[in-house]
Amino acid sequence: MRYVTYVTLRFLLVVCALGLCLTAPVAADFDSGLSAFLNSDYRRAREIWQPLAEDGDAQSQFGVGMMLEGGHGIPPDAEKAAAWYRRAAEQGMTEAELSLGSLYQHGRGVARNMMQAAALYRSAAKKGNAQAQYNLAKLYLGGEGVTPNRDLGIAWMQRSAARSYGRAAQHLDMMGIALETPESAIPEGELAASELSAGETLPGEPSTAPATESATG
Repeated sequence: MRYVTYVTLRFLLVVCALGLCLTAPVAADFDSGLSAFLNSDYRRAREIWQPLAEDGDAQSQFGVGMMLEGGHGIPPDAEKAAAWYRRAAEQGMTEAELSLGSLYQHGRGVARNMMQAAALYRSAAKKGNAQAQYNLAKLYLGGEGVTPNRDLGIAWMQRSAARSYGRAAQHLDMMGIALETPESAIPEGELAASELSAGETLPGEPSTAPATESATG
């Protein structure tokens, strides 16, 4: 249940951040769905978001995926959630990349694939998502899905902490490593270049192959 709560909180944060990116008519419809969701009228929220999602709106695709993953008003279905997250991730939506990466990491709704999880986290991390930066850092420190690299793990962890992600700051503290200020932390672009110069064999862009399960439902 805690993970579902995190998903919901991430969703509410991202729609607030990206609301201005929507065209006015779509934004109005999306906001109506968001209002219904916040009032726990999940049926109405899905009635609004589903057609928007099917028409290609990434935020609505993410919203439908979140409802399916968390079981908001419907039985949880991680496989269908992954399909909707994938469609939003294809459009470059950072939160969808993060959520789909988590499903790959934990084998929920998709076959567990740490390299795919790392690729999705990396894509979101390069765009400045602090949680993705933290997740990618842990993969480097643990050598899961990537070649173990403590320096890159620490660098991504510091970048995440510089963006005020509390779990990253706590992790650095446990490691006995000083926090960097946002001004001194290595920028995302330089970190990505450092991965290549360190000899890291990066997987390709996150797969956008269609899910075996239809995203509808």
